[in-house]
Order: sequence, then C-alpha cells, then structure tokens
Amino acid sequence: MLIKSFKSSLLFVIPVFFVISVKAQNVGIGTTAPAGKLHIDLTGAATNFAILIDDDDADNPTIRFRKALTSKGFMMIDGNDFKLGTYNSNPTGKLILETSSISRMYISPAGNIGISQADPISKLQIVGGTDASSTQHGFIMLGIETAENLVIDNNEILARNNGVVSTLFLGRDGSKVQLGNGADEAGTKLQITSGNDVGLPDAQSGYMMMGTQGSTNMVLDNNEIQVRNNGAGGHLYLQNGGGNVFIGDATNFNSSHRLGVDGNAVILGAVRIGETVTPGGYKLAVDGKAICTELLVRLVPNWPDYVFNNQYKLRGLNEVEEFIKKNNHLPGIPSAKEVESNGVNVGEMQKLQMEKIEELTLYIIELKKEIEKLKAAN
Repeated sequence: MLIKSFKSSLLFVIPVFFVISVKAQNVGIGTTAPAGKLHIDLTGAATNFAILIDDDDADNPTIRFRKALTSKGFMMIDGNDFKLGTYNSNPTGKLILETSSISRMYISPAGNIGISQADPISKLQIVGGTDASSTQHGFIMLGIETAENLVIDNNEILARNNGVVSTLFLGRDGSKVQLGNGADEAGTKLQITSGNDVGLPDAQSGYMMMGTQGSTNMVLDNNEIQVRNNGAGGHLYLQNGGGNVFIGDATNFNSSHRLGVDGNAVILGAVRIGETVTPGGYKLAVDGKAICTELLVRLVPNWPDYVFNNQYKLRGLNEVEEFIKKNNHLPGIPSAKEVESNGVNVGEMQKLQMEKIEELTLYIIELKKEIEKLKAAN
C-alpha cells in the first residue's frame, strides 16, 4: 500500500495484515496487538524497511518532533546529508546519545560536546575516564592498544607501545613547540614566552618549574636559574654524577677538565680548591700545590726603603750574632715554629726579606770601609 501526501510519500509494506485498534487508538502494521501509537512488526516480511520516506524532487524529507505544539527536534535529509538536531524554537534543548539507557554523549545548545558531561563548557569536554598508565587508557586514547598509542587523562599525557611506556615526541618533524602567546622566535625548537620573575619563597615560579613546590624544585625565568627547597634557597648541582661543565667555547678544554670557563670570571665570595672549609678572613684556600708564571702581590705601604734612612737604627753585628745564638733565626723574621703554625704571608715575607737584604747591604758597605782603612794603614 502506498500513501502519498503532497510532496513526500510514506510507503508501508504490509505483508500479512493491517489493523487499526480504534478503542486504544493504536495502529499495528504486521501485528494485531500494537503496543504503541504505531507498532510495526517485520516478522516474516520480505523487506527490512519498517518505514521508508521518499522524495522525488528537491525538497528535504523531514520528520519533526513537537511537544505542546512547539517544535523540539527533527530528522532530515538535506541533499546528501542526514541531519539530526533541535530547532531554534527549543533554545535550551540538548542532543543526547544513550547506551544501556544511560546518557553518554551530550551536544549543548552552544555546540559544545560533552562525554559523560551533561553541560560541557568547552568544544569538547570529557570526564569520568581512568588514570593514564601503561595499562589504563585515560580519558582519550589515540592509536591501537597493541601498537603505538597516546593516552590522556585529566592531567597526564602518556605515550605507549603495546602496553609499555614509550617516548613522547613533540615537533618531531622539525616544527617547534611554543608555550605562551609571545612573539615567535625563528629557529627555536621550544619557546616559553610568558611567566614571572623567579624568587623566594615559592610565590614566584618563573617560566618553568621542575619539582614539587613544597619540596626541592628548580625554577627558570628568561634570564635566571634558581634552586629552592620548601621556600628557601637550595643547592644547584651540575654533573653531580660525573662529567664536565664548560662555560663558553669548549674548544680548548678536554675531558680531564671538570670545569672550563672561556672568558672572564668574577667571584665575590671565597674560593676553596681541595678544601672543604675556608679559613676565616681569606678569599682563596688551596689544599695542594699551585703554579703560575707570574704573581703580583700588592702590599700595604711602608716598603723597607726606610732602612736607608739616616734615622734608621741598624743593629750591630755583635747584637745580631747574640740574637741568632739565642733564637736560631734573624731578628724580625718569624721562627720555624711560627711558620709551621701560621704559614707564610708572602707579601709580608717579601718585605722582611727585602729589609734584611738592605741591612746586609749596609753591613757590606760598612765592612768595605773597614777593609779600606786597614789597607790604608798598611
């Protein structure tokens, strides 16, 4: 039987019988006991079409759903496209897909899609997944479970390969990764263009933070690296397990150099080489030998030119002899015991040695005069 109304036609295939239940106002096609307003039973039918809507011209066949005389939703053939949606007369209506009588997917009036989220606030919002791990599939999985795949949960992105954690590549084809909305810098592979200045305690975390804020962490901004420990300054370790550190051009350094600096270095605090404790009052402490081709020591004033001053009191040789016999060292020169205990102040020792050299010069001049007198007397 073919029932055609105006521009669209409805074809009912009735292989056995057609019954209208007037009392119940239900229509049964292929059944004598319709369970709804229209009940179609295809049992024994020669076709699998329960309802066929056909249109032989350019109009778009539509099934419209209304409630209280207000159009709520529709199904439509629009050219080659199939449309399912709500009307603008139903501005708060959602499109909902269900399985097992449970709502699974929502499309909001604004066009946002929610999976297990009735009121999505973004173009795609997914909730209710599992934690991303080598065996858990997160909220989204891209790829095949038994091959390479990527899983995402609410705060993780994990690359896997057949159940084993794999490598996550960003910009593998040569493109760059940029975080922030600053100007694009050509030639960089990773660019972070927004953040704040690093500082203490943990209020300022720079452009990048590695670690836990309440524990040890390292923060970076556009020109600083800072290590912190629970809000206080921490320790920065470079090549803690071995290896070398080069600053500047490493061309002139080799694997035996633990630290190489190409250029000038300024150190305002104390420096320890081979020492764990810097003696108080000193800027450089070296436990071991040191070698140099030139050493300049800037002394305090009072270089011993005063020895040649007429007011300088030069000890007599007899007095010097008595002092040596008693103390086993020259007057004004520290003893071996003092040197062993306190070391040698290079600048001060140079001054004392020059004083003795100048005194020795005066003794030689005096001795020369005595010799000349003896020669003249003979």
